[in-house]
Amino acid sequence: MGFTPLCIACERGDADVVIALLEGGANVDFVTPASDMDYPGFTPLMFAVHRNRAGVVQMLIERGADGTKTTTDEALGVLDVGSTALDIARVAAANNPGRAESFAVLRRRCCGRCGMTSAGLSATTPGRERHLKRCARCPARGSSAWYCGPECQRAEGVVRHRGECDEARRARQPAITEV
Repeated sequence: MGFTPLCIACERGDADVVIALLEGGANVDFVTPASDMDYPGFTPLMFAVHRNRAGVVQMLIERGADGTKTTTDEALGVLDVGSTALDIARVAAANNPGRAESFAVLRRRCCGRCGMTSAGLSATTPGRERHLKRCARCPARGSSAWYCGPECQRAEGVVRHRGECDEARRARQPAITEV
């Protein structure tokens, strides 16, 4: 079917097997063939996210999994072409709040727009750690607004986060009451 043992271990959430496979040289960024009927263009990270295996998701990101990889076709009947692991987690959490653990891990470890992981950022600048940055205007400490750079922050702000940020700031302002 085009799956690797790593894909299956990630989907099942078997952390010990995932560790053994990664240490044995398994490709953390393997992509299933586009011809796969249910999971076209899925990576091990996407399988872990789809099944809400938060511990495995964290492990894959720490091992340098690329969060910018996208599905190659409409997947699972709800995802569009070009969905990233973060998009898959966002849809799963919106449809079922009980499946939000992977989304919580990813939203702090991936750019909210392009899906670049903090591990991927570090890999692009050898010798220097580079991390995602949170929206400075946003008062919400648990904000999902983390970005790899100003370009993604500007683009995402226009699309999604600006409304969330403004709403969070209004909610934190004390209510003024008439006396």
